[in-house]
Amino acid sequence: MACSGRFNRSEKMDDVPLNKIPSLKPVLLHGSLEVWIYEARELPNMDMVSENLRQCVTLLKTCTMRIRRVERSHHRHHKIITSDPYVSIQVGGATVAQTRVISNSQDPHWNEHFHVDLAHFASNVEFTVKDNDVFGADLIGTVKIPVQNFLDGNKIDDWFQVLNSYGKPPKPDSALRLSIEFRPAEAEALCKDGGGVPNTYFPLRKGGMVSVYQDAHVGNGLLPEIRLDGGKVFEHGKCWEDICHAILEAHHLVYITGWSIYHKVKLVREGTRQLPEGGDLNLGDLLKFKSQEGVRVLLLVWDDKTSHQNMLLKTQGVMQTHDEETKKFFKHSSVQCVLAPRYASSKLSWFKQQTNADAHGPRQPWHDLHSKIEGPAAYDILTNFEQRWRKAIKLHKFGKRFRKAAHRDTDDSLIKIERISWILSPSATQNPPDGDPKLWVSKENDQDNWHVQVFRSIDSGSVKGFPKSVQEAQNQ
Repeated sequence: MACSGRFNRSEKMDDVPLNKIPSLKPVLLHGSLEVWIYEARELPNMDMVSENLRQCVTLLKTCTMRIRRVERSHHRHHKIITSDPYVSIQVGGATVAQTRVISNSQDPHWNEHFHVDLAHFASNVEFTVKDNDVFGADLIGTVKIPVQNFLDGNKIDDWFQVLNSYGKPPKPDSALRLSIEFRPAEAEALCKDGGGVPNTYFPLRKGGMVSVYQDAHVGNGLLPEIRLDGGKVFEHGKCWEDICHAILEAHHLVYITGWSIYHKVKLVREGTRQLPEGGDLNLGDLLKFKSQEGVRVLLLVWDDKTSHQNMLLKTQGVMQTHDEETKKFFKHSSVQCVLAPRYASSKLSWFKQQTNADAHGPRQPWHDLHSKIEGPAAYDILTNFEQRWRKAIKLHKFGKRFRKAAHRDTDDSLIKIERISWILSPSATQNPPDGDPKLWVSKENDQDNWHVQVFRSIDSGSVKGFPKSVQEAQNQ
């Protein structure tokens, strides 16, 4: 696709070069990108079926009015069904930001600002304008800004012509107004005293502890000795054994989320500690055992769309994550198991979710990393689970909306730990810069002290309670 140049209404389409821009060599963009997407104008109507139907209705109505010529003064303009545009930003083939969807508008106003940290090789920054649709987003056009135009730090603020896949504007005056400014990493003011990564949902938390594991389970004596500073030797832990003990020692809640949770898994293979009652059970029986003790047990499992467990069709699924088996195992128990879709974002249509789930084959092998987080950052992980659970349970209840039972918009599965006086929880009114000291599990001068910051790649389509605007996110 050809690059777009700056475009004014007074210019003709022939004056804007389309296919004569040479290909540029990718350069490393290491720094931050400040992007403002203001508005677009004269976008095409991508909902042509609806538009043609509207024109037919309008024509019939006009003919009727010519015959009757009655109540002209009370004529009401019905809402025109047209494109639902949004803009996504790509750098080096990766989507780094995306605006909200503006419904039924060919001249949308977003007025959204994005701060994007970059370490990408790219020759252009692409702004892709699409029409959101239930059967998949339709491409309206693209604006490409060569990185050489702003690499020196100059701020670009102008209208840019939107070009379709043929290198031509979908309408003569189709354009996108935006501004872009790049700040090299060496010019950025670095955070002092380990201040963490700015402009993120969760801040840096002090006073924590982190235990790292080589694998979920490793046999005794198989890992090499690792020497640390001060003459200490790193003590290898056993991840699944620690998880088993954590479940057995839980008094109030056990929340588990994962892409594969198999109820037949045996957590302890070669135990190094004595197990309490129930420790020799499989994962599924262990969770039922704790739920019968009054512990709230919630499972949020990835929903593999290629797996099925019903009378007509039974398949394990491409990824063989046993999601349907696990859900069936806990069906008549007090353990709540909910399947969450892989692509929960509302910006990806249901049709594309099915296509993506069916098209991709088995993954390439990777090596998982495991860790145990204690202290203030653990509450951020709890918050992430609660937001994802509320979204998943909302989608789960959508299919039950037409049942006789009243549909509830709220879910009482989650325990409100702030109401339990003997459980330490973050203060809702006070938020010191270094976090709440009462949640610390280590002091600054401790050798095992950790500063922990939780990152997540997620949007409002996957969680409930995620900020709906940039301003709201900044306030949080």
